[in-house]
Amino acid sequence: MVRQDFSRGTKPGVFTMNGAKIGLVTCYEAAFDWAVRSEVTDGAQLISVPSNNATFDRSEMTYQQLAMSRVRAVEHSRTVTVPVTSGVSAIIMPDGKITQKTGMFVADSLVQKVPLRSSETPATKLGILPEMVLVLIAAGGLGWAVAAGVRGRRAGDV
Repeated sequence: MVRQDFSRGTKPGVFTMNGAKIGLVTCYEAAFDWAVRSEVTDGAQLISVPSNNATFDRSEMTYQQLAMSRVRAVEHSRTVTVPVTSGVSAIIMPDGKITQKTGMFVADSLVQKVPLRSSETPATKLGILPEMVLVLIAAGGLGWAVAAGVRGRRAGDV
């Protein structure tokens, strides 16, 4: 059901609105931590994840995108707004709590005062470094286990 003509922009998606720096991340980009992280490191105090979930009809995709947006809110300690033309719109606090949301395919407005943040979380500062360290440790452990198994078989052959 997904169209193939979507592509990422080439400029930072941070703009100022009423004095607040808003990071714009198109719907599917919320799946990638680097896409949201780049907006936060470019100064975004709030993240907005607009979407047109009509592409996915009444599937669970709208809820999956909402869950990804909640992860990004906590990951970067930012309020996340999810304005959609179809599907479920929502306001997510920096702790991941959804404070308001619409029904699927329901025309509505969400208005709320939200916190703006400029601080950086460890996830914002370190990016994928912790993941890479864990992968290297796991690869080293796997290599050690394989080598120990080979040595054990050779010692048994003597």
